[in-house]
Amino acid sequence: MLSAKNEGSERIIIPAGTHVARCYGIIDLGTQYSEKFGNSSRKVQVQFELCNELMDDGRPLAISKKYTLSLNEKANLRKDLESWLGRGITAEEEKNGFALGGMLGAPCLLSIIHAESGGKTYANIAGVMSIPKGTQVPPQSNPMVSYDVENGKDAVFEKLPEWIRTTIGQSKEFKGDNEPETETEPPDLSDTNVPFDIPEIPDEPVVPAESYIYGPKTYTREEWLDSLHQASAFDHLPEPADMDAMKHDDLLAAGKVMIKQLQDFCATNKKKTEKKAS
Repeated sequence: MLSAKNEGSERIIIPAGTHVARCYGIIDLGTQYSEKFGNSSRKVQVQFELCNELMDDGRPLAISKKYTLSLNEKANLRKDLESWLGRGITAEEEKNGFALGGMLGAPCLLSIIHAESGGKTYANIAGVMSIPKGTQVPPQSNPMVSYDVENGKDAVFEKLPEWIRTTIGQSKEFKGDNEPETETEPPDLSDTNVPFDIPEIPDEPVVPAESYIYGPKTYTREEWLDSLHQASAFDHLPEPADMDAMKHDDLLAAGKVMIKQLQDFCATNKKKTEKKAS
């Protein structure tokens, strides 16, 4: 029987794991109202291209993450920036602001995890980390994209994907809403990471973070995974398959093994260095 179907509707899902990436876009989404928290806050979307994950036409896959525009100690933007920069936010940056445009073109490592929502699988950015020394990062493919909501419907705005323009159109700046921003801001739980033009992921229930204790320090699951991915990237230490999907006990045990391997590697290198020096 003759039947019609939607060709080309299959979504491309970025593989879970750690990927070399570059930031190519900083999009000011304006002041957005949250029905969930009943307040308004300024949002920004940071866009990344995955240098070694290519589509059939040779272009890199892309993914983005939405943040509250805040350097509060609990803000996800601050946590990711510090991990990305490999340093803390300075007192001067806290006072005068951090120029996000300076991150355009900057390489990084992205920790990608998968999440299920509405029967579909989405790729999410779990962490942004600095590139290990000596890592080769391919040249940037996508053109730089920088948009400030104060510029209104300028040429940059007109080239943005429709769903991003729609989001910006709901901002206080575009709607002319004079309602003041809420000073006390809840933790940023609305981060959404969607490749291309896939609709945003709906809010998920907040689940208490798992704890991972190693030595004197306690890690959240995200911090533990970030540490292990960085350890794996260091001198290409072996990483267990499907590590991001492991259950708590298995992930804790796997992590301890990886840390032991890293310690042994560092100890061996130290002995070699000392032997050469003598």
